[in-house]
Amino acid sequence: MAALVSEDPQSPDALHQQAINLFTGDKVEADMAGAVKIWEGLVKDFNHTESQILLGMAYFHGEGCEKDVDKAVETLRIAGKSGERGAQAAFFLGMAFLEGDKVEKDIGRGHRWLRQAAQFKHAEAHYQLGASMISSGEPEQLSRGCDWIGSAAELGHEKAKQFLKSANKSLPTAKKDFKESKTINEEDQTNNGDGNNDDDDDDWAIEPTKTGPRVTNKKK
Repeated sequence: MAALVSEDPQSPDALHQQAINLFTGDKVEADMAGAVKIWEGLVKDFNHTESQILLGMAYFHGEGCEKDVDKAVETLRIAGKSGERGAQAAFFLGMAFLEGDKVEKDIGRGHRWLRQAAQFKHAEAHYQLGASMISSGEPEQLSRGCDWIGSAAELGHEKAKQFLKSANKSLPTAKKDFKESKTINEEDQTNNGDGNNDDDDDDWAIEPTKTGPRVTNKKK
């Protein structure tokens, strides 16, 4: 994605960048609420996809505004249908439904959103789709899951490459190792505090950057 720059300081992309600076406190005093107001205006007046993604995340986490998960999901849903520019929103929604993060867990819905992101060569979406299918324990899902892992590897995903190396030696062993690793990660999450997913323990987040929204895993 090209850098969001413009000679006109009042253009949508320039205003979006100003909001990012306010949100992150980059070279200006941080003002998350001010950033949210700018993004709301850009979404209302220009249907600006990048602003819509970050606005949805602000609603989701309650940063610069009151937390409103329903409003966040609807905002991200619209952004996620915006083609390649909305792939990050589609990926985030996919992971939220897959993991039951602040929304009711719905694996089918999670897979649909991950596929939406995956069609735009989103490597992590390919990998997470494959990981979910393989760890489901359903034999018919194993082959499909490996296909998604394979396509993630082709897109340069390092964990996918490592899985395939292990699978080439022994697919049952690779599957067992993968499921055990996933179980350990889940136990780590449930053993943190009272076992609930508190706001500070969210795995996935979308960070505003100078080149647009970027999904990151806070635990990596």
